[in-house]
Amino acid sequence: MAYTKSTFGDIQLSVAYRYGETALPDSGDDNRKFWINKGIEYCINQMKLRKTTNVVVASGEVALDDDFKVFTELRNSGNAPIALTPEKDYNAYSDSMLVCAVTGNYSIGHTLKVKVDGTYALTYEFFPAKMVDLTDICVIPDMEAVAAYAYAMLRKSETDPLEDAEINIREADNRIAEMNRDLGVNDGDLRFKPLF
Repeated sequence: MAYTKSTFGDIQLSVAYRYGETALPDSGDDNRKFWINKGIEYCINQMKLRKTTNVVVASGEVALDDDFKVFTELRNSGNAPIALTPEKDYNAYSDSMLVCAVTGNYSIGHTLKVKVDGTYALTYEFFPAKMVDLTDICVIPDMEAVAAYAYAMLRKSETDPLEDAEINIREADNRIAEMNRDLGVNDGDLRFKPLF
């Protein structure tokens, strides 16, 4: 049987099981959904997950996707690396130099400037899309890391009546460490290709 990626519904059910429930609650699960999404962000930040996408630079720049967080690498169509330079130094380079700069901020968005127009492979750390539908696919390979983190944060918000929040945080961190070990064996950095 083929591996099936975990969904938002699977993670919600895992959190429910940790509470001793046998099904998803009928209502009042907004807090759980919030902490599940925070758990995904936590895992991504701890694992330094990145994604790679092709960008087409025209007239020397291209607007970056809203999920852009931190520049990691840029390569041209010949797979040559393009050096990142601070915006203030960018114009000092000649038009044929293999340099780029990222401008903007989270409020107005980011723009990638490159001296030579063309198609480039951009690798960057990203903000994950919020999971909202039960069928949304989780980008974290081990959904139990997300569930353990979400459950721990929920327990902390309840003043941890069972005193199991720290146990679940340790479980999440141990699972993240295991995923990082797997990444080291399977090609180093984990990179995502957009599905669309």
